[in-house]
Amino acid sequence: MFVCCRCRLAPQFVDVRHMTDHVTSTTGSTEQLACSAVGVPAPQIVWYRDGVLLDDADHDEEDLIVVDSQHDVTSRKLILRHVTPADSGQYRCTAFNHVGNVSFNYNLHVVGQSTSPQRSFTPDATHTPPTTHPM
Repeated sequence: MFVCCRCRLAPQFVDVRHMTDHVTSTTGSTEQLACSAVGVPAPQIVWYRDGVLLDDADHDEEDLIVVDSQHDVTSRKLILRHVTPADSGQYRCTAFNHVGNVSFNYNLHVVGQSTSPQRSFTPDATHTPPTTHPM
């Protein structure tokens, strides 16, 4: 077995069979969008909604970003509970390290009527997003 102490690897998504670019959901349901990536050094993963960086700390109680790093895989899951048509849009996860980055776009379409107010997301200043933003 060869171990390289100076190896660098740009992030790559793993378990891509669960990543679907067009997601249709019904009002009131829960939608989970997930990204898992490997890289050396281990990548960070950030989420965007319609091009705006999402902030973990300022989400409503209903909106969670779950982080799990095990077996050299970094995973982040965006959980949207009680979705409404106002939640429809493009959600992009970007995995990055200093070697490179990779992005995946989920296009969420929520059908059905709702009287709930639109969710508000605040740009996140705690993460350092990659310098290039593949769209």
